Order: sequence, then structure tokens, then C-alpha cells
Amino acid sequence: MPSDDKQLDDSPPRLAMEIDEFQRQADRYMSKVIGDKEFTPIQRTNGVYGQARSKAYMLRVKVPSGILAAEQLDALAEIAQGSAQKEMGHITTRQNIQFYGIELEQIPA
Repeated sequence: MPSDDKQLDDSPPRLAMEIDEFQRQADRYMSKVIGDKEFTPIQRTNGVYGQARSKAYMLRVKVPSGILAAEQLDALAEIAQGSAQKEMGHITTRQNIQFYGIELEQIPA
């Protein structure tokens, strides 16, 4: 695969800003500055979903066109091994990867 493939480029600045903003809002939520009502739309927009009857979350990672570089696969393996329930991820029919049982503090930035 060519190295100039846009799918494999480093995260654009806008994405980095979105990640930083999510982390800031998650910190506000954990510090009880904002409540569930304010945080729920923020988390869902960022692929983070609360799990029923649990304080853990499901993290959905979008994989555009189903294409990942080896470095990206390594990063996903780290999430599975370090945070996810049963140390595994679920590849969905829409080419996303979902990790269950992740504490909000463990969601990687």
C-alpha cells in the first residue's frame, strides 16, 4: 500500500482538537462539573456509549473503508489488552471495532 495513502496519514489537527475536547469534557464529567444530561451527547458523538447496569463504557472506533496500518492495529491491540473486557474487541458489520467494559478514565486519547 502506498505511504501517501490519505487513509493512513497521521491524525489531522481537527481530529486532535476533537480528542482534546472530549478529554476535557470527560474530566469535567468525572469531576461532577457537568452531569449525565450534558455529557451523554458528547460521549455518543465521540463513539463512547454507557453500558446498561454498569459504570463501564463501550468504545466504538470507526475504521474508514476497513483499512488500518500495522501501527494502528498495534494501538487497537493495546486498548484490548489494557482496558477492554475479556481483552478483546468486536469487529462490526460496518467495519468498526467495539471494545466493551472500559472505564471512562481508561479511554485513550
